[in-house]
Amino acid sequence: MARFSGHIGDVDLHLLRVFRTVAECGGVSAAEGVLNVGRSTISRQLSELETRLNLRLCERGPAGFRLTEEGRVVLERAGDLMVSIEGFRRHIHEIHQEIAGTVIVAVADATVPNPKFDLPGAIARLLKKAPGVTVSLRKVSPESMESDLINRRCHLGLKPVLASKKGFFYRHLYDELDLLYCGLRHPLGASKTTCPTLATVRSQDFAALSYDSGFSATLADLKVRPSAYANDLEGLATLILTGRYLGFLPESYGSIFTDRGIMTALNGSRLRYTIPFQAITLAHEEKTIAISLLLNCLEQAAPEVQTPH
Repeated sequence: MARFSGHIGDVDLHLLRVFRTVAECGGVSAAEGVLNVGRSTISRQLSELETRLNLRLCERGPAGFRLTEEGRVVLERAGDLMVSIEGFRRHIHEIHQEIAGTVIVAVADATVPNPKFDLPGAIARLLKKAPGVTVSLRKVSPESMESDLINRRCHLGLKPVLASKKGFFYRHLYDELDLLYCGLRHPLGASKTTCPTLATVRSQDFAALSYDSGFSATLADLKVRPSAYANDLEGLATLILTGRYLGFLPESYGSIFTDRGIMTALNGSRLRYTIPFQAITLAHEEKTIAISLLLNCLEQAAPEVQTPH
């Protein structure tokens, strides 16, 4: 295949998209399912891109996958290029008064189901108003969501927000209530104790998320420290269901287990906390019509919506 001449064609764009996917997935094997092609094809395409650019972009083999310094630069510039192409496509559609393009939404764990926030309904309203829009949902850890926005891996994020950061616009959707839960196998669950004393609570083992979802201040107030961790709510729920640990879960997610009778929510004013759930976008970036429309649909999906801040 010919080397890169300075002119970017469809072949170059395709190879760059393959490279970005492999880098984001962390390796060739992990990218197979996303790209829907085999490892040998992906490896060949990476080699073709390296040949065209005359650059070594990554180390790949038995030792694992690692970007070279040149690869990191190309990855960043490829992201900028894709954003520019999408922007050009969007503006052409807008000239023809057609709302189109792809909106990538990063969502925190267990955003659905939630009686306070009808995300499926918001997306349905968007697609009814703008059938030319494609919506892509990505589950993203809340602590990395702002980074994903900066690196153009998503256009909009949805998550509980402990503190706002400079460079981002936050739109309040609702207040998420987190309760303290125990499993049926736990002594408190087995005894059907729903209003334990603080002394009893403090004597228990706790499990928590590996990132602060708002629980740290409450645990500090209770004077307890977690002895087990999980990186998502499903993992945390599993730890609680062992009967060994207490843990905080969003009420909307915990109700899945209480309705089945395998978890109990413990009552007490110090055994709960609320945290704002917000939509996040880059503050300095012009919003597309599709993203602005989606933000309006998200507000309609949250009856408790308040003034943006």
